[in-house]
Amino acid sequence: MAMSAIVLFFILWIPVAYAGEALNAGFVNGLWFSRYPFFASETTRIYAALQNNCSFDIKGKAAFFDKGEKIGEANFSAVNGRLLEVWTDWRVEEGAHTISVSITEAFKIEVGKNPEPIVLAFASFAQEPLVVEKDTDGDRTGDKSDADDDNDGLSDSKEKEYGTNPLTADSDGDGISDKKEISGGTDPLKSPSQKQDQDAVAPNVSLRDKASTTVALLQEVRQTYAPRVIRAVKQTMESIDTQADYAAKIIRTKKDNLEPTQYKSLFVVSLALLLPLVEYWRISLVMFAAMLLWLLWRRVKRGRHA
Repeated sequence: MAMSAIVLFFILWIPVAYAGEALNAGFVNGLWFSRYPFFASETTRIYAALQNNCSFDIKGKAAFFDKGEKIGEANFSAVNGRLLEVWTDWRVEEGAHTISVSITEAFKIEVGKNPEPIVLAFASFAQEPLVVEKDTDGDRTGDKSDADDDNDGLSDSKEKEYGTNPLTADSDGDGISDKKEISGGTDPLKSPSQKQDQDAVAPNVSLRDKASTTVALLQEVRQTYAPRVIRAVKQTMESIDTQADYAAKIIRTKKDNLEPTQYKSLFVVSLALLLPLVEYWRISLVMFAAMLLWLLWRRVKRGRHA
């Protein structure tokens, strides 16, 4: 068992003296990023570590790939026995990614000799697949995990109820956030310019159309409301006349026995009898009261001259 381990050690670590065989050099420790987590539209730096355990120096190129498509490349020079880092910058897009790195060319470098192509034992490495999300509001939480993607104070579920855009704090672009518009009772989906556009395209009504509408309205009023008003006025006038005659008769026959306060009471009683008969009393109260006083005054004056 010990002998097998020693043999395996020499196979892996003793350098091979000629090109074409896999030499004990290549990537170690995998891939890592300058910032994690990262989100769509950000730029991150991808690092990889190279170890040279050969008895000579190595030069070459390391290429970085995303799902097999090259995203960057770096030159390297690895001194014998040293560990070095290579990197490239990556503009991240939303979605699934598989990052890998490969040595596309490597050369054995010795003093006084021309570079010699070689093959390294650990010439590539692939990162585990990862999924990149958007971070709309920049709070370092991906949209899938963020309850309020645009950070406007309205949760994504509430925005769905109101029909607003959960990825934009101001859905109608009027400079006021959706939360403020909803709290203030205005429409978060309609900007002032849209309202002006609606007014601008409103159909123009001609003078003839307006005149026709006005005539039709007057005819409706004359046919529907005028008879009711006339009937109510006649009933009211008859009632006023009857009550006024009654009140005047009392005043004429008992004027010598009535006190001033009794005149006031007589007027209030007559007005109280009148009001239930008036159909539009809110509009006509002042007019009918004035008519009652005028009729009372006429009859009293007529009785005094009799």
